Amino acid sequence: MTASRQSLDFGRRVRPSGGPKVRVMAGILAVVTLATWAVHRRSDRPVEPVVAADEVVIEVRGAVSVPGFHPVAASATVSDAVLLAGGVLDLPDLRPLEPGQAITVEGGAAHLGLMEDTLVVGIPVDLNRAGAPAFEALPGIGRARADAIVSDRSERGPFRSVEELERVRGVGPATVEALRPFVVVRR
Repeated sequence: MTASRQSLDFGRRVRPSGGPKVRVMAGILAVVTLATWAVHRRSDRPVEPVVAADEVVIEVRGAVSVPGFHPVAASATVSDAVLLAGGVLDLPDLRPLEPGQAITVEGGAAHLGLMEDTLVVGIPVDLNRAGAPAFEALPGIGRARADAIVSDRSERGPFRSVEELERVRGVGPATVEALRPFVVVRR
């Protein structure tokens, strides 16, 4: 019987399976992997805003070591933003910054413009914590609406839902629907 058994295995060596320990370890690894995936996939934790109430988002391009979008203090100047992005100006530039501005550094000088595509870095914006500069960076919200949202919140209390934005003068259902992907209400 040994001869027929050898002829059926085609010369393969029998490898030990590692026994129950390997199967238990593989099972535990599979359960941990699936649990981790499920927790991260269905996390109810909201993403924390990147932009604080007293910050604005600007873009710095050109001759800087870290080009891109940067949150800076609402009181920051052009020189502050260029320095943050790893650039140097020949002369200090004390012009104030507005949300959505783009700074291009060339030849030791800064040129101001607007971001080509508005980007809200602090998504989602918390309706009950954000300041006017963060609201201004949202699509369809200018300075007047941003100020109206902050004033309404101060006068009437925190928002209980995104739909309550309609209570703000100048904000209708269409605006609320357009803002829905960008805002959140935390309690």
